[in-house]
Amino acid sequence: MIEIGTLTLSGVAVLLIGIWLNHLLANTREKRKERRIAGNAVIEAFQPELDALCQTDEDCRLILNDSAYSRHESAVRNFLPHLSWVDRRRMLDAWRKLVYHEQDRKYCFPFYEQYADLGSLTKRRDVRPVVIERITRIISLARK
Repeated sequence: MIEIGTLTLSGVAVLLIGIWLNHLLANTREKRKERRIAGNAVIEAFQPELDALCQTDEDCRLILNDSAYSRHESAVRNFLPHLSWVDRRRMLDAWRKLVYHEQDRKYCFPFYEQYADLGSLTKRRDVRPVVIERITRIISLARK
């Protein structure tokens, strides 16, 4: 064994491996913390609308307005970089299902008006559970 002062070469190697592992664990903890913070921001962005949908009988279009859309979009966009490619795909699919209206396969545009009931109680009864389920799906992906 080669000795350098009082340390051996194997001792230095063990020390370097320990430092490297500690660095990896610290990075992992930091990434998880950032993901948790971004996920909580998504939950906080969607929670007021989910509460209003569950607790009131107001038209969904009045609850899901333009300010809600911009808040939701920024929270989802900030959360996407923290996800693996599979979870990112799931989040984007859930987001598109909630927000976008497909005119045909090529053209999608944001359209919360698709949830407007226009005073029809049957449409309100049919649409509200769909909206709640879609928002709940996004929140569950953010908690994951």
